[in-house]
Amino acid sequence: LHLGNRRHGADDIETGRRSNLIVWNTNDAYRKLGGNRAVEYQREVGEPSRICLSYTHDRDYEVYKELPEAARKQKRNPWCPPPGYEAESKSVRGQNEL
Repeated sequence: LHLGNRRHGADDIETGRRSNLIVWNTNDAYRKLGGNRAVEYQREVGEPSRICLSYTHDRDYEVYKELPEAARKQKRNPWCPPPGYEAESKSVRGQNEL
């Protein structure tokens, strides 16, 4: 459970099917406060869990895992973590190319 500003992902499945449950909540008192309520992304303090890495979303996927063959053929537009918010110990190859 998170506010949406955390890495999240899942491995591809080879057989069977996947079911996901997404729960959206609202808070009227919070909404009435107005203003910019965006949650700022925080710099990661360590390496991400390899289970949570997503080759469709994570800019640094290839720093931690090998890109699957099928993903090499896809046009990818990874965004997470935003530039400057990745763990300090690793660098993202081709940052300017992504």
